[in-house]
Amino acid sequence: MGNLRGAMVTFGFSAWGYSAAGDLSVESDKVDVGPSAILGAGTGDGQADLMYHRRVAITAGQVHTYTFSGSALTDVFGDSLNLVKIKALYVRNVGASATGGKIRVAGTNGVVGLGIDVRPGEASMKACAAGQGDNDATCYPVSAGSTDVITVTNTDGSLATTYEIVVIGTSA
Repeated sequence: MGNLRGAMVTFGFSAWGYSAAGDLSVESDKVDVGPSAILGAGTGDGQADLMYHRRVAITAGQVHTYTFSGSALTDVFGDSLNLVKIKALYVRNVGASATGGKIRVAGTNGVVGLGIDVRPGEASMKACAAGQGDNDATCYPVSAGSTDVITVTNTDGSLATTYEIVVIGTSA
């Protein structure tokens, strides 16, 4: 299973490092995105140990569903992810305004509330991190069947787009 080496999540640009031990080597993965806040490695307050990220094409009207408990998703190393808490969610609509549709991010876990609209060229991030004021060790809890789903919907009736999603959380 991979280990989140630490996440730089401060408002600006950030880099997240992730590694997984192999037989004789350690594979690593790094994502550079922003905005951000600072999370250390672990499962407590201001910490995270799991990361999921993808760049995804989505057709007009299409819905993508992400289920974060029950090992429905895998990380870049093929390891199953079973998040107990979401500490950060980053979504960026990389479509150009003339060629991409608007996406809506929604869920039942509080991290996105009633939903976030992300227009072409826009990004949105929510994060709980130490030293950010109203942080807590739980952040956004995830449990099977009620608070483990985030959907991304292309709300445009005719234009496709591409989006990036990064979810950082904990296994405990």
